[in-house]
Amino acid sequence: MLARTTYRLLLSSAYLLLSGCTGVSYGRDDDDRQAAAASYARVPIQGAPSSVPAEQQADLNIKLRGLSPAPTSETRALLADGSGMDPLAPQLHTIFPGGQPPAVTQAYRVGRFDGSGTEGGAVHVIELATKGGEALRVPFTGRDVAPGIKAVVVYADADSLTLKYTPEDSIVNGYAVHLLGIEVEPGLLEAYRACVAAGRRELPGLATGQQLGWAQGGTKVAIRDTGSFMDPRLRKDWWQGAGAGAPGPATPPAEPAPTPPATTPPATPPAATPTPPTGGGVRCTSGETQFDAASALTPGATVAVTIRAAGSYTWVMAGIQPAGGEARWFGGAREVSCNGGCRWTFDVKVPTGGGYTLLFMKDAVNDTPGAGSVVGSCKP
Repeated sequence: MLARTTYRLLLSSAYLLLSGCTGVSYGRDDDDRQAAAASYARVPIQGAPSSVPAEQQADLNIKLRGLSPAPTSETRALLADGSGMDPLAPQLHTIFPGGQPPAVTQAYRVGRFDGSGTEGGAVHVIELATKGGEALRVPFTGRDVAPGIKAVVVYADADSLTLKYTPEDSIVNGYAVHLLGIEVEPGLLEAYRACVAAGRRELPGLATGQQLGWAQGGTKVAIRDTGSFMDPRLRKDWWQGAGAGAPGPATPPAEPAPTPPATTPPATPPAATPTPPTGGGVRCTSGETQFDAASALTPGATVAVTIRAAGSYTWVMAGIQPAGGEARWFGGAREVSCNGGCRWTFDVKVPTGGGYTLLFMKDAVNDTPGAGSVVGSCKP
């Protein structure tokens, strides 16, 4: 047993030396469980690599921060929340066998980066009732960091991983997922270590449904957006469609929305020319983006504005700009649906003035207009 394992490790190391920081996974001897053979892509990072070893960074190795149980008043279950959502957010249920969310058994808070108390927010990490030996896979998202690659590994050790959903060697921008208390797939760990030894100019990339390792019992999960710890219990963000026919991780969806069963007729996409708004509303179109205001743009009034686009966008905002004035921006879409295109409904307060232009922005991280870009504008 020991001799076979040693030989396998030597063979894997030789492969890594020959192929840069590309690793290959290999079977496990214990309990006759075998890892599926897989190679790990190398993804060139954007910007400079980290100058501090990742294992010493509390942003990448969150075990350095410590975990403390969240107050008992915090629900140990997934939460329904009807506010705005990001259709391209990582979906945590696709980590687990069958694509179903395990029961939440514990909730934790993490310490601050500098050790001065805990981070803001009610819950930062949840522990899920997984069984030892269950295969764990890369959380699905509708956006690639490289062709066919969903995430890069910015930190790995024997029992934890940090995945990044943009090709950067930090968690400053975009989404990151932390997995703790797992057994990391040996080939992936070797691939990461080889990339570190080569200077972190490239990091291992993970494709849709690719295996990360195995559960060891309770699996702890955290998710972050632009560095901030988010509440991992929110169904609308991280568990979209879980428990309602969501696909298993071995056959992840081809689109951000879960693929319906084969016996379900495909939904009819939105009509090319939707019914005009009623009640004195207004409409205009900018390329593939359509704006519908439910009522007239009366100064001081709050108007429901529905925006339709051919594609899926993240961190969207609606704007309105009076002639000769500055645009006002509104986030927190109260209605989101994607089916043959996407639709968002915002509550927009109309400023004083006239000659209004309606605007639509994407990538406005944390509802920060200065971070986004306008993808549609028109005058009703």
